Amino acid sequence: MIKMILKIGCLVVLLVVAFLVLAFWEGGDKLRWFGKETQKQSEKLADKADKLKETGQAIKDGANEVTDKAKKLKGMIEDKKEETGEEKKEQKAKK
Repeated sequence: MIKMILKIGCLVVLLVVAFLVLAFWEGGDKLRWFGKETQKQSEKLADKADKLKETGQAIKDGANEVTDKAKKLKGMIEDKKEETGEEKKEQKAKK
């Protein structure tokens, strides 16, 4: 367990040293480029997320419309059943 912790610690130290050497040696140009590219990609990702949200909302709205129409249709069918059921009862009562 201690060996693993020491290996991870050494790796972190090496990465920090490599980062500092690169920053001082290259003047930070490569790091700035990485930051700009990251920003561009995050903006593209944000646009795609917005489109996905709009699509999801459109699907939800469409599903709500279908549900409302189904409820109305169900109500109409139940009303028809009640009307026909009452008519049948009246006809049976007359006989």
